[in-house]
Amino acid sequence: MNKVTNNSVIIFDDIYWSSAMNEAWLEICENEKVKISIDMFHWGLIFFRKEQQKQHFVIRM
Repeated sequence: MNKVTNNSVIIFDDIYWSSAMNEAWLEICENEKVKISIDMFHWGLIFFRKEQQKQHFVIRM
């Protein structure tokens, strides 16, 4: 988290692979630096734009 900038995007793979991975994903989404989280079941996207209001999206493909 110390390396992210306002324009950083992080992609996480297999966010539902195990209960531990899902717990880690939820903890990441709750981080105060994370403004947008997108749950696409197999992948998760995290955005850090400071001017953005915190939001979470779930997209099932």
